[in-house]
Amino acid sequence: MMSYVMMTLYHGTKKENAEKIIESQKMFPSRGDRHWLGDGIYFFKDDFYAYHWILKTFLRKRNQTFELDNNIN
Repeated sequence: MMSYVMMTLYHGTKKENAEKIIESQKMFPSRGDRHWLGDGIYFFKDDFYAYHWILKTFLRKRNQTFELDNNIN
């Protein structure tokens, strides 16, 4: 039997990307040299850090932080 832990995670992205993710219910990995752990989809346990990341990465652009409830197994 598998057990699951419910966690609320936060993902920082441009506002336009957040709208596309919410509408399509799909996320795609980021690619490029801006990411400190390589290509992928990044989540944070605290909304503060998700917002901090987008400010640092997309300074002066329209950004959005959104909440994701996810089952982790």
